[in-house]
Amino acid sequence: MQCFGHEASNHTAQLLPRGTIVRLEHDIEEHDIYNRLLAYVWRASDGLFINLDLVTQGYADILSIAPNTAHADEFRTAMTAARTAPKGLWATCGGPGKPAS
Repeated sequence: MQCFGHEASNHTAQLLPRGTIVRLEHDIEEHDIYNRLLAYVWRASDGLFINLDLVTQGYADILSIAPNTAHADEFRTAMTAARTAPKGLWATCGGPGKPAS
Protein backbone atom coordinates (compact mmCIF):
# COMPACT_ATOMS: atom_id res chain seq x y z
CA MET A 1 0.00 0.00 0.00
CA GLN A 2 1.18 3.52 -0.73
CA CYS A 3 1.88 6.21 1.83
CA PHE A 4 -1.45 7.68 3.07
CA GLY A 5 -3.37 4.73 1.60
CA HIS A 6 -4.85 3.65 4.94
CA GLU A 7 -5.98 7.19 5.66
CA ALA A 8 -7.58 7.45 2.22
CA SER A 9 -9.40 4.15 2.71
CA ASN A 10 -10.67 5.25 6.13
CA HIS A 11 -11.85 8.61 4.78
CA THR A 12 -13.68 6.91 1.92
CA ALA A 13 -15.36 4.53 4.38
CA GLN A 14 -16.52 7.55 6.43
CA LEU A 15 -17.91 9.25 3.34
CA LEU A 16 -19.57 6.08 2.07
CA PRO A 17 -20.51 3.75 4.90
CA ARG A 18 -21.97 0.40 3.89
CA GLY A 19 -25.43 0.91 2.41
CA THR A 20 -24.83 4.47 1.19
CA ILE A 21 -26.71 5.13 -2.03
CA VAL A 22 -24.51 6.58 -4.77
CA ARG A 23 -24.97 7.78 -8.32
CA LEU A 24 -22.35 6.75 -10.86
CA GLU A 25 -21.44 8.94 -13.80
CA HIS A 26 -19.56 7.41 -16.70
CA ASP A 27 -17.28 9.32 -19.02
CA ILE A 28 -16.62 8.24 -22.62
CA GLU A 29 -15.45 4.74 -21.68
CA GLU A 30 -17.18 2.64 -19.00
CA HIS A 31 -14.30 0.16 -18.49
CA ASP A 32 -10.52 0.27 -18.78
CA ILE A 33 -8.37 -2.28 -20.62
CA TYR A 34 -8.49 -4.53 -17.52
CA ASN A 35 -12.32 -4.40 -17.52
CA ARG A 36 -12.40 -2.29 -14.34
CA LEU A 37 -15.40 0.00 -14.01
CA LEU A 38 -14.53 3.67 -14.58
CA ALA A 39 -16.95 6.02 -12.87
CA TYR A 40 -17.31 9.29 -11.04
CA VAL A 41 -19.12 8.74 -7.73
CA TRP A 42 -21.71 11.09 -6.24
CA ARG A 43 -23.31 10.53 -2.80
CA ALA A 44 -27.05 10.53 -3.45
CA SER A 45 -28.13 12.05 -0.12
CA ASP A 46 -26.40 15.40 -0.62
CA GLY A 47 -24.74 15.29 -4.06
CA LEU A 48 -21.18 15.20 -2.69
CA PHE A 49 -18.77 14.45 -5.55
CA ILE A 50 -16.65 11.77 -3.86
CA ASN A 51 -13.81 11.73 -6.41
CA LEU A 52 -13.39 15.50 -6.09
CA ASP A 53 -13.57 15.40 -2.28
CA LEU A 54 -10.75 12.85 -2.13
CA VAL A 55 -8.53 15.04 -4.30
CA THR A 56 -9.51 18.29 -2.54
CA GLN A 57 -8.71 16.88 0.91
CA GLY A 58 -5.39 15.40 -0.25
CA TYR A 59 -6.46 11.76 -0.03
CA ALA A 60 -5.94 11.11 -3.75
CA ASP A 61 -3.81 12.23 -6.66
CA ILE A 62 -5.27 12.60 -10.14
CA LEU A 63 -4.97 10.45 -13.23
CA SER A 64 -6.92 11.56 -16.27
CA ILE A 65 -6.48 9.45 -19.38
CA ALA A 66 -8.09 10.54 -22.63
CA PRO A 67 -10.78 10.25 -23.71
CA ASN A 68 -12.08 10.16 -20.11
CA THR A 69 -11.40 13.76 -19.10
CA ALA A 70 -14.81 15.25 -18.26
CA HIS A 71 -13.67 16.45 -14.82
CA ALA A 72 -9.92 16.78 -15.48
CA ASP A 73 -9.83 20.56 -15.01
CA GLU A 74 -11.72 20.37 -11.69
CA PHE A 75 -9.42 17.63 -10.45
CA ARG A 76 -6.29 19.50 -11.54
CA THR A 77 -7.40 22.66 -9.72
CA ALA A 78 -8.23 20.70 -6.54
CA MET A 79 -4.95 18.79 -6.63
CA THR A 80 -2.93 21.98 -7.06
CA ALA A 81 -4.68 23.54 -4.04
CA ALA A 82 -4.14 20.40 -1.90
CA ARG A 83 -0.47 20.26 -2.89
CA THR A 84 0.05 23.97 -2.21
CA ALA A 85 -1.67 23.88 1.22
CA PRO A 86 -0.25 21.11 1.72
CA LYS A 87 -2.98 18.65 2.71
CA GLY A 88 -3.13 14.90 3.19
CA LEU A 89 -0.64 12.90 1.18
CA TRP A 90 1.09 16.11 0.10
CA ALA A 91 1.79 17.04 3.74
CA THR A 92 2.49 13.56 5.06
CA CYS A 93 4.26 11.87 2.14
CA GLY A 94 5.52 14.78 0.06
CA GLY A 95 3.36 13.55 -2.81
CA PRO A 96 1.93 10.36 -4.27
CA GLY A 97 3.62 7.07 -5.10
CA LYS A 98 5.71 6.53 -1.99
CA PRO A 99 5.34 3.21 -0.15
CA ALA A 100 3.74 3.16 3.29
CA SER A 101 6.29 3.00 6.07
